[in-house]
Amino acid sequence: MTATRPPLACLIGWPAAHSRSPLIHHYWLRTLGIEGGYVIEAVPPDDFRDFILRLSFRGFVGANVTRPHKELALALSKPDARAQAVGAANTLWFKDGELCSTSPTMFWEVRVVSPAFHPMRPAMPPSSIQQPELSRATSSTSGTNSRRDIPRPSVVV
Repeated sequence: MTATRPPLACLIGWPAAHSRSPLIHHYWLRTLGIEGGYVIEAVPPDDFRDFILRLSFRGFVGANVTRPHKELALALSKPDARAQAVGAANTLWFKDGELCSTSPTMFWEVRVVSPAFHPMRPAMPPSSIQQPELSRATSSTSGTNSRRDIPRPSVVV
C-alpha cells in the first residue's frame, strides 16, 4: 500500500521568515477541512532559478512568490494575462506538467487599494487627485501642546 502525501505549497522570498502566510493558509486549510501544507522557503536571488525549475521535485504543487523574485517567476513560467499585464507573477502552479503563473493581487490592489478606482466609473485622470493636505492634530499631554502633521489624501470626484 502506497501512502500519498498531502499537497504542499510554499512562499518563496528573500527574506521570507517574517511572513504570516503559513498561519493564514493553515487556518483556512483546517477550517475548510482540506489536507495540505504551506511552508516558507527563504531562497536567495542567485538560487531562485534552480529552486523554481525543481519545484515539483521538491514536493511542491505550487507556490506564492514575493520580492525580489516576482519578475523572474514571470520569465520562468507560462503567465496568464494578469501576470503579463503587471510584468510580475506571485502565484505558481503546475498544469499538465507546465509551470503556470498569475498575479491575482493585481486585481485587489487596483480595486481596493486605489481610492480613485471604482468599477462603475472610468479611471480618474491624475489631475483630479489633489496633493495630500496637512491637518493639525493637537494633543494636550502633561499640560503642553504638541502638534503633529497628519497627511490626509484628498480625492475630487
